[in-house]
Amino acid sequence: RIYEITNDSIVVIKSLPIPEEILAYYPLAVGNKWVYYYLFVDWNSTGYQDIYLREIQSLEVKPNGKEYFKIRERYVQMGFESIVYERIDSVEGKVYRYNEYCPNSEEFIEDLVMDVGDSTYAARFGYCIEHPPTELLSEQYFNNWNNWGIEGKRRNYRYVELVTADYFLSTEIGLDYFRLDDDNGWKEFSIKGMVKNGVVYGDTTLT
Repeated sequence: RIYEITNDSIVVIKSLPIPEEILAYYPLAVGNKWVYYYLFVDWNSTGYQDIYLREIQSLEVKPNGKEYFKIRERYVQMGFESIVYERIDSVEGKVYRYNEYCPNSEEFIEDLVMDVGDSTYAARFGYCIEHPPTELLSEQYFNNWNNWGIEGKRRNYRYVELVTADYFLSTEIGLDYFRLDDDNGWKEFSIKGMVKNGVVYGDTTLT
């Protein structure tokens, strides 16, 4: 954006669209789904495994007047299930999650236009209250991701608070890995397959 700044106001006089290669880090579309291996290990080294599923079911307008993707999240064996609502602001290049208890009923969870070394107050695994920043640690090119025939870049983010989160966003894939550490142990989610725009990549079975 280009701004005109005076003593009394800040006015946007020109906005450029976010490049498609930036939005490709977070491909939201109805019907897309991601299947992950899930591993939980407590500090006594007791482990538990499951399959974790994120599936975009529909578009829905929430009470704040904004349209979100309705995403079903489910632990297959444990049976735990929840619904979240996310959207991408294509002008800002930011990802928001609907939360009626936050200002403007939204949590800011991702900034797709960050550069390596930047930090932002997005909190994918936090809350909409005051919290430490998330930092973009690295961005690397990859070729033929997991033999799926996808090329692009992979970004590594870190968030450190009561829960320490390390996670990766990859071009055309989205969230491909994340690990959460806290006082109870650690949880790891590693993608094993996805369906994107009707095309199946990897292993999407729920066993």
